[in-house]
Parts: sequence; C-alpha cells; structure tokens
Amino acid sequence: NCSSGTIQESHQSAISTTAEHAGDNKSASDNNNNNKDGTATEDDELSAVDTSLFNGLEYYMSDAEQIFVNNMMISGKPNQLAQAAEILNSISQMALKGLTPSVKNKKKNPSQNTQKTNNTTTISYSNAQRASRNERLAEKERLEEMAREKVRNPLPVRMPRFATLTVFVPNKRTSPLTFVDDQWDGFVGDAYGRNGSVTLSNTKHLTVGMKNILSTATKPVVIGTNNANAHDYHRLKIETVKGEAGRLGFQPGDIITHIDSMPLEGTETATDLHAMIERLYNEDPTQQISITVNAEPSAAELLKLRAQVLSKIRSYDKDTKNKKNGNNTTNGNQDGTTRQR
Repeated sequence: NCSSGTIQESHQSAISTTAEHAGDNKSASDNNNNNKDGTATEDDELSAVDTSLFNGLEYYMSDAEQIFVNNMMISGKPNQLAQAAEILNSISQMALKGLTPSVKNKKKNPSQNTQKTNNTTTISYSNAQRASRNERLAEKERLEEMAREKVRNPLPVRMPRFATLTVFVPNKRTSPLTFVDDQWDGFVGDAYGRNGSVTLSNTKHLTVGMKNILSTATKPVVIGTNNANAHDYHRLKIETVKGEAGRLGFQPGDIITHIDSMPLEGTETATDLHAMIERLYNEDPTQQISITVNAEPSAAELLKLRAQVLSKIRSYDKDTKNKKNGNNTTNGNQDGTTRQR
C-alpha cells in the first residue's frame, strides 16, 4: 500500500543514500589521489562521467554525486537504474527549491574572480566580462558536442524516470495514466524505440549510431538463453498520458518497472495495476504513488554498451594525444627550442 508518508520517507531515503554514497566516493577518491599505484584519481573518474545521463541536472550535483550516479546508470543492472532515477528526481526537487550540493563541483565561474585593493575586494569587470564571454562560448561548444555525441552514440529513447503523482481512478477519459500489457522479445535494441517499433526481426528504425552501439556487444544482444523464451517476457507499458503525468515527463510506450520503489515481478497485468491504483484511491484520494519507468534490462544493457563505446573513444583520444605530445617532445632541441624540420 502507498501513502504520502511512504513517499516522503522514500524521498528522504533517496537523498540520504545519495549523500552517504557520495561521501564514500569522495573519501575513496581522496585516498586514490594520495596513491601512486596507478589507481584512478577523482579527476580521472570525473573526466569519465557522461553528463548527458543527467538531463541537465549536473549543474546541481557535486563531483562525488556525478561519479556515483553515473556508475549506477552504466552498471547494466535495472535496480541500480531505478535508484539512479530516484536520486535524480530528488536532486531535481531540491534544485527547484534552490538547494545546492553541500560539496560543490570543481567547475568555477571565472566571472567571480576578484582582486584585493587597499584591503577592499573589488570585481575586475573587464576580466569578468571577458571570462563570462569565454565561458559562454565554452558552454555552447560543450552543448554542441553533446548533441553531436547523441547522434553518433545515442542514448536509449526510453530513459529511466521516477516521479510521484496523486492516485487516480484508471478511467481513460479522466485518468493521467492508463496501462496495457506488452510482450518483449528480449532484443536489447528495444530501448531504442517505443511501442514495439524496434524488435529482433524489425531493425529498420535503427540509425547508424544505434547499430554501432549494438555491434560492440561481446555477448548476444538478446536477453535469455534462446529466442524460444521471447514470449515469456511479459511487461506493462503506459498506453495513454494526460495532465499531471505528462507534466512529470511520462510518455506513451514507457515501461512500468517499479511501484513505490518496489520492482514488479513480471506477472502483473494491466488489470491488476489498474485495480491496485483504484483501491488506493478509494482508501484515500489525496495520497500519492511513485512510479518508475524504463529501469529494465534492455535500457540497462544498452547504457552499459554505450558506456563501453565511449570509454574506448576516450582511450583512443588519450593515446593519440600522448603520442602527439611525445612527438613534439622528440622534435625539440635540448635547449627547449623547436628543431626545424
């Protein structure tokens, strides 16, 4: 059963979990920074963070939070996807209230640089304006590169999402959400479509970037031992969206995976879910229910595969840069000047 108190406790739990694990990550990263055994430093971990997973919330997250949530999103585990979605929802709610992380991220605003003159701190306006202009150009370039990266190595169309809404009577004319039974053939690429537009036997809607991600799989892109089990994958998806649910970001075709942070077992039908929500409405029409969507195997595996592709790209770029720097060093004279070629 669901109640407003339960939802509030769930939110507080998510916030506490974020803070606890973020703190653990920070401590571990600090230890790594002091080691010389080749372990990753916090800067290395932060450089590997894929901010496109945060839907713009990276500005409201500490470095440790970004590392922690990023690792959950690319873990390949549906339940960790669900937890990450709940944490991002909590961060979003705190951001709307003007709350910021207790530990700031390392991105500093150059326009806030100051200088002391006669024991009085004054702002260097010319430097601030120049820094602000450079910062805007850098941010524009970052967003453009992110957009290009989403085309080359696209995110799943169905990304995990967590939200709470007031219980309702599941009636197609008035309810914010209705659900329908769905069958999944086990194809990982399913997360690149909605309403069954991408299946193992129908991949015509896949772009070059999508096919590139799927082609890197070191194991079959079909979940399960064989295709004969395809019809065993029963799930629930959203059929219609209205009002409050639409404002919260739910879309038709989203897969229902968790109710009140508890995973569905895979045996529930749309009729079962409608009946449960209606029962809660009859008990107390003001209480709320939390719904998590798309924290399921196809999205989890696809995000993991995508992270592996991005890791290979970063490694290649790093090796290329190191080789280039090595060549520049080789081409230098002993006195530091550049040798004429």
